Amino acid sequence: LTIRAGEIHAMLGENGAGKSTLMNILFGMPVIHESNGFDGQVLIEGQPVNILTPQHAMSLGIGMVHQEFMLIPGFTVTENIKLNREIATPTLASRILGKSLERLESRVMQADARTALDRVGMSIDADALVAGLPVGYMQFIEIAREIDKKGIKLLVFDEPTAVLTESEAEQLISVMRSIAAEGIAIIFITHRLDEVMAATDRTTILRDGHLVTTMDTKDTSVTELADLMIGRAGENMVASPRTTPLAPFNAALTLHNFEVAMPGESARGVELTVNQGEILGIGGLAGQGKIGIPNGVMGVYPAWGSATLLGEPLPLNDAKGALHRGLAMVSEDRRGIGLLLDQSIEDNIAFSAMQVNHRFLKTFLPKLQKPLLSRMPWLALCALCVILLLTGLLGIAQYPMVYDRSVAVRAYQHAQKVAEQRLGANIAGLTEEVPSEESATGEETAVQPAVPAPAATAPPRDVEPLSERASDTLTSAEGRAVFLASAAPFFCISGLLLAALLFVYWAMQHHAMTQFDARSIRDYVQEMIQKLDIRCTDSKQIVGTLSGGNQQKVCIARALALNPKFLFISEPTRGIDIGAKRLVLETLLKLNREQGLTIVMTSSELAELRSICDRIAIVAEGKVIDIFPPDAANAEIGLAMSGISAVGGAQA
Repeated sequence: LTIRAGEIHAMLGENGAGKSTLMNILFGMPVIHESNGFDGQVLIEGQPVNILTPQHAMSLGIGMVHQEFMLIPGFTVTENIKLNREIATPTLASRILGKSLERLESRVMQADARTALDRVGMSIDADALVAGLPVGYMQFIEIAREIDKKGIKLLVFDEPTAVLTESEAEQLISVMRSIAAEGIAIIFITHRLDEVMAATDRTTILRDGHLVTTMDTKDTSVTELADLMIGRAGENMVASPRTTPLAPFNAALTLHNFEVAMPGESARGVELTVNQGEILGIGGLAGQGKIGIPNGVMGVYPAWGSATLLGEPLPLNDAKGALHRGLAMVSEDRRGIGLLLDQSIEDNIAFSAMQVNHRFLKTFLPKLQKPLLSRMPWLALCALCVILLLTGLLGIAQYPMVYDRSVAVRAYQHAQKVAEQRLGANIAGLTEEVPSEESATGEETAVQPAVPAPAATAPPRDVEPLSERASDTLTSAEGRAVFLASAAPFFCISGLLLAALLFVYWAMQHHAMTQFDARSIRDYVQEMIQKLDIRCTDSKQIVGTLSGGNQQKVCIARALALNPKFLFISEPTRGIDIGAKRLVLETLLKLNREQGLTIVMTSSELAELRSICDRIAIVAEGKVIDIFPPDAANAEIGLAMSGISAVGGAQA
C-alpha cells in the first residue's frame, strides 16, 4: 500500500477486512506489539521506521482522527486541542520545583485553537466546554486538534462522517481537500461510497486481510466498488433449499417507527416485518444499527415506537416480559450479558429456563394448568383473610376490659350477699331486750334495744345491682367488647385457615416450594453437548474456562432451553472455527425447517446470511435500507450497506 503526499486515499472493506489492523500498525497501537507484532516494513518518505507507540507515530508526523471521540468533556475546546502540547513560560518556581509550575500562555493557545477551528470552518467559541456540544462539532474539534500539530505529514480519518449530517459531511470533504492541498496525505476510511467518489483521488479495497486492488477513483464506479468489497458471490457455507414456500403476509413480528438508544448501534425509524417460519438475516457494517434492533426488541437497551408479536402488542423495555412472550435471544456480547462466566455449563444452560418457564424444577405441589381465580376474586379473598385476622386480634385486645368487668360484677355480688345476710339477721329478731325498771315515780320505762341494728352495707355507687345490668342493658361499647372477646377464637382460626389455603394456591400458581431437578438438567445438557459439539471436560466445567466458540454454543443451548417461538441470534459464529460454524448454522436450519421456529439472524458475514436466510435486510445509518433475496447481486447489497437503496431491493 502506497500513499502519496497531498492525496486523499480511500480505504474500503467489510468488517474484519483488515482496515483497523493496518491503521493500528501505522499508529503504533499497543495491541499490535502485545500480540505477535507484524511482518513487513513501514516507510516514511522512503525511510524504514519501526513505530512502537502513538507518541512515536505523532513525532513522525502521523495523526489520526479516531471513530470514537478522544475528547475530555470537562475541558474547553482550546484545552482539548492543545492537550499534551500546552504552551508555557518558565517561572522562578518552575526552575526550582519542576515544569509543572510553569505559567500557561492561555492567550497564545487560544489564538492557535482559533486558527485551527477556522481552518475546519468552525465558528465555535474556543473557551466553550466540550461537554454538551453536538457530536458534529466534536468531530471537527478532533480534526482541528490534528491539523494544529506541527510537521503533520499523514492524517488518518476513521469513519469521520459516521456522526455527521449531510451538510456537515460536505463541509468535512471541503476541509479534507484544503488539507490535502497543503501537501498532507489523507487516508479516508468510510463505508459511504458516494463520499469516496466525491472526495478521493485513489481507492484501495481490502478483503479478508488481503489487498484486492488499488485504482484511481475516477476510473471506477460505486457499483464496481461495492462488488469488489463484497466479492464472494455464491460462497454459501450451508446449502439451504426450502422445499415448502412460506405463507405470505403472515407476520410474526412487526416494527413500526422503531428506535433504539444503544451506544454505537442506535437505530431510528426502523420499519420491518418478519414473517412466521422464515429466517430473516440482518446485515450491514459495524455501528450502523443492525445489532441495536434485536437488543431494543428484547429490552436490553431503551427503545421507542411500536412492536407487534404474533398479532399482539409487544411492550417495549421489558426484558422479562419479552421472554415470557416466547422471545429468546443469543447476544453478540456473550461474555458481557450472554453468560454467567463463574458458573458451570449446566447452570448457564438451565438458568433462564428455570426463571422463565419453571423448567428443570421439582415441586411438592401439583401445578395449575391455568389460574383458578382471576385477579379480583383473588384480591377479595386476600382482603377477607386480613379482615378476619384483624378482627380476631381486636377481640383478643378486649380481653382485659371484659376481665375487669367480670371482676367488678363478682365483687358487687359478694357485697350484696353479705348485706342481705346482715339485714336478714336483724329482721329475725336478733336483738336483746333489757328488763323494765320502775322509776322513782313508780312508772315503767320503754323497752330499748341492747344493741342497735347494724346498718345494711350499701353497694358501690359505681356498680349497679346485677339484676339491673342484664345483657340487654349493656352499653354499646361493652356489648361490642363482649362479642369480640367471645368470637375472637373463631375469627383467628378462620383467618389462619383461609391464609393457609391462599398460600397453597399461590404456591401452586407460582411454582413455589421447588428445588432443582438435577437429573433433568444433566440429561438436557448432555444432549446439547452432543448436538452442538461443545468441547468440554464435563457438564460441570466452568463456562469461563471454555474457548470462545464453545461459549457461543452454550449461549445457543441456553436460548433453545426456553423452547422459544421467536429467536434473535446475533453474530452466531463469531470466534468459532469453520467446522463449528457449519454445525451452528445447520442447527439453526434444522430448528427452522423441522420445528417452524422463526429466526432473525444478525451477522457481519454476508456469506452466512446468504447460506441460510430466506431474506436479507440491510441496515445503514440506523434504518432498514432494503430487503433482498439471498441470491441478490453483490453490487446491490454493497450499495445498500453504504446507505444507497438499490433499484431491485424489496421494501421493508
